[in-house]
Amino acid sequence: MIHIDYIKHIDLPFDTVLSCGATCRTILHDAMPLLKELRIDTSSQMNLKVASRFRDIKTIYINSLLKVTVEDDEGDGWTEINLDLESRVRVVHFLSKFDNLDRVVFVGKDENGDDIQYFTTIDAYFFEGEDQSYPNEGGRQSMLAFLDMISGGYNCGALSKPFKISGLVCPDATNRQGMRSDSCKTCLRACRSFPLESVAEFECRGSSKSKGKAGRMYGLDVCLERAILESIIESRPGWKKLLRSKDRLLRLLGSGMRYKINSIDGEEDVHKALYIVKYKQEELDEIKRVIEYAELDVKKLSMQSISSAIRQSFAINNGKIPPVDQCYMSESSISYLKDLGLTIKKEDFIRPLADLIKYSQQIAWVLNQCDSEINDEANEVQTTHHEDIQLDCLTLIGRFLLEVEDNPPINQIINVIPCLANWLADGVDEYKVEVVTSLRHILTKGTAEQHKMIVDEGAITKLSRLLDSTNESIVTAALLSLKGFNKVCATNSVGIESM
Repeated sequence: MIHIDYIKHIDLPFDTVLSCGATCRTILHDAMPLLKELRIDTSSQMNLKVASRFRDIKTIYINSLLKVTVEDDEGDGWTEINLDLESRVRVVHFLSKFDNLDRVVFVGKDENGDDIQYFTTIDAYFFEGEDQSYPNEGGRQSMLAFLDMISGGYNCGALSKPFKISGLVCPDATNRQGMRSDSCKTCLRACRSFPLESVAEFECRGSSKSKGKAGRMYGLDVCLERAILESIIESRPGWKKLLRSKDRLLRLLGSGMRYKINSIDGEEDVHKALYIVKYKQEELDEIKRVIEYAELDVKKLSMQSISSAIRQSFAINNGKIPPVDQCYMSESSISYLKDLGLTIKKEDFIRPLADLIKYSQQIAWVLNQCDSEINDEANEVQTTHHEDIQLDCLTLIGRFLLEVEDNPPINQIINVIPCLANWLADGVDEYKVEVVTSLRHILTKGTAEQHKMIVDEGAITKLSRLLDSTNESIVTAALLSLKGFNKVCATNSVGIESM
């Protein structure tokens, strides 16, 4: 199978193609069935005559529709989306020529015409524009009009193949303007017109954002509430098979949030990266709701099918799942799923330290980037992406320090001490217990130089203040750490002052 990622000359006049000669036309005719993917970079490439010859295309990437501009308002960057008018009017007619189409992906381009990796429209703004009338609508009106065009294409039969669409969004789905209308005509039309298989995967009010951040394909984000969306689905034939089936649950299990942590030198080598999957609370709530809504007996689901579904959350953008020693699932997510009754073998996703120890520096790097006193503006975007796994990284740091007896990786993660000291004063209680525990292990197993570093960061004073906490777990952890520090000082005949 041949995958074509870039076709530069699809916009050649059809007569030019015909003039290539009989031999050339024969070669083209024989080669066309081998082409499975097509990329459109300019509106002129959506040529209807030439498109009719690409009869076996499965996936089309349309990169000419969404124009993304990063505006700088006194240092605060925000992203604005506009739609290319010429591309907008061509898309439906162009797609109607492909009988075997499975997926259409809309990718954003920046001011230089370059594709934006992991682009998601949820992260951007659609503005009204000075002139809201056709053909000079602002981005918001233009996107609504485009969604209506696709709905019209399905209604009139121009789009008959139930292919999936990724990369589009109702401008009101993120509720930035305070709108909470359950009667958006554009979204209602889409839910009633798009193929049922696609509508069942629609997201609500920006909930696809985590998928976009993880580089995963997602469907249309509508501004309707989940109850409204499902009531529309239930009014269409064949809805029970989609909504009340184990397949829907398995799809949800395969859509957890995936975080990629590159190697410590910043190299984006997929063979050196650590992938952490964690379900956000709204995703866990949805999994629970679907189990109850579909009245599923999850005990009847095989462990193999559940594990296979969860592993799909680790899939990178080419659909491949990284090796198991590069994958780690949040222990809190696993515990929540097990509490729902799902049969999960914890060892399949909670990797042993032998697999994870080589990522200790990368995990420490995440903690430092998430610390407000260490982080800088240049890393703000990446920090936001990793904030949800702070506690998981803290837990892993604690495991490294506690469980590795012969050669604790303190030297590899020593730069995390300032971060831990900061969180003693500013972190939430749940974090403080992990932080105090990690400091205790460093005091127990570390060197005199590392002990001095803890003192220099003010950690001992901050530990003493934790004794006034109303949280019994924090007080107990702080007492143990201070006891360990006093023991170290006594053993080495060294006091805080001399350190």
